Amino acid sequence: MRAAESWYLAGDLESAATAAATISTATKDASIPTRLRILEARIDVGRQDAETALRRLGTLRLENIPADFLDDYFETRAAAFENMRNPASASRERVALDRYLQTPSARETNNRKIWDDLKQLNNDGLQRLRASSTDILRGWVELALIEQSLLLNPNALTTAIRLWNQQYANHPAAPLSARLLDDTRNLTFAPSRIALLLPFDGQYGQAAQAIRDGFLAAWYTAKDYRPFLRIYSANALNITESYKQAVTEGAEYIVGPLEREAVGRLLATPDLPVKVLALNHFGAGEPNISTTADPTGIPKIVQFGLLPEDEAREVARQAALDGHHNALIISQNEDYDRRIHAAFQQEWTALGGRILARAFFDETTSDFSTPVRELLNVGSNERRATALQRRLNRPLRTETRLRDDADMIFLVARPEAARQIVPQLRFYRADRFTVYASSRVHSGTFNPQLDRDLDNIKFPDSPWVLTRNRIPSEMQQSINRNWLAQQSPYNRFYAFGIDAFGLIPHLGRLARNTNMYYRGESGDLFLDGAGVISRKLTWAKFKDGMAASAGPKESQ
Repeated sequence: MRAAESWYLAGDLESAATAAATISTATKDASIPTRLRILEARIDVGRQDAETALRRLGTLRLENIPADFLDDYFETRAAAFENMRNPASASRERVALDRYLQTPSARETNNRKIWDDLKQLNNDGLQRLRASSTDILRGWVELALIEQSLLLNPNALTTAIRLWNQQYANHPAAPLSARLLDDTRNLTFAPSRIALLLPFDGQYGQAAQAIRDGFLAAWYTAKDYRPFLRIYSANALNITESYKQAVTEGAEYIVGPLEREAVGRLLATPDLPVKVLALNHFGAGEPNISTTADPTGIPKIVQFGLLPEDEAREVARQAALDGHHNALIISQNEDYDRRIHAAFQQEWTALGGRILARAFFDETTSDFSTPVRELLNVGSNERRATALQRRLNRPLRTETRLRDDADMIFLVARPEAARQIVPQLRFYRADRFTVYASSRVHSGTFNPQLDRDLDNIKFPDSPWVLTRNRIPSEMQQSINRNWLAQQSPYNRFYAFGIDAFGLIPHLGRLARNTNMYYRGESGDLFLDGAGVISRKLTWAKFKDGMAASAGPKESQ
């Protein structure tokens, strides 16, 4: 038992699991079965299998757990819930854990994690948690609500924290409340004049309009932060002039441009006087002065885009978490698909997976059978059968056999093509392969009759377009009502515009803590040290022709 625990603490999960598997619970030491169950759960969490960990721990009765192991028990439950992106439950476990920690440093670390968990909840989530909280957790939640609602109002924040300290004297979060004011003053980024630079003419015009409308909707509904806003028409040809004009006319922050080439031009410009939230990603490239951060910690240029690479990495991580190892890919041979393939391959191989084959289809033709047969090795099997019939000069009864070396398929296709490819997969009895896709498979609109052929496909997408399992926000109802966004092919760009505005006051916090995220309509948004915002998306599955958000159990 001690050897297994030592291997776990050393980070060698496999040796720990091997040792744990040899331990007999038929022992006079009554603590061994409990210790073993907790250790197995900790190994499960290390393997990213949080549900199994919670099932193991759920078989233990709290009153039967020796006091020496209660800290490990609650820590493991908290880590499992954090792994499952359930910060409300994680914070409950950490508050329970506090009473079993022995050192001030352990308590301080745990308190910091409680705060990180609570900061991941929106106002509705915090309100629900407060309604069912005990005194200690309620104090934490109250402080999180104060920080969230008064983030941009330091004077009101000061008053609210003073009242909180009176109500929750000697609360574990008291030291944090003192630092909160300093953090708010230092990390809140609230420029009073913003310029929005978008290309309203040309091929990006409709996307730019949707971004603008989403940005304005967020601006109109903002309660504590509504800066002066001026909008400019800016493209890759005039971006330098548009940027200079906006700065000359008083802009303290620039949002845009949208075109990748325009972002590249700004990145290549030294000594930009005003920081930029670019709405595309050009790439890190060579280090230059435009990407360096100022004393606030916010990079001079933050790159924020709806990148297909984020989705590819998300698919690789989820497929690995689901226990898959050998992938097949079917896509077009275009720039978008090549970017998806490269990002997926990098993440997939890093996780120990293999790509066994890749087949290409052409959207302009009606032949989707050939690439599917090629991917599944159907053609080679049939050719072997035909050759054998010729050699024996007699008819043979044959049965098509699929390749048995793969366990998943990654489909990169638009809805029109996917609706023809997936039936081909079923025709060749490839149902045993789990099919994952990029968000491109989902039109973002409501088409249950057309999308019925896509049932059981799993894909990541922005929360904005996955509304079946949640009530649309007031802002989303307004946008759908005024601009018919729900049926627009540019639906995701409305969410992108909303997040472009909502991110601004949080950039300082995101820059200081790369593990912290902003819960946006486009996904959970993180800012890395290179000034690039990445997204963690919501997992969904087609069922009865409708894309529905998939919970932890359903997405696996």
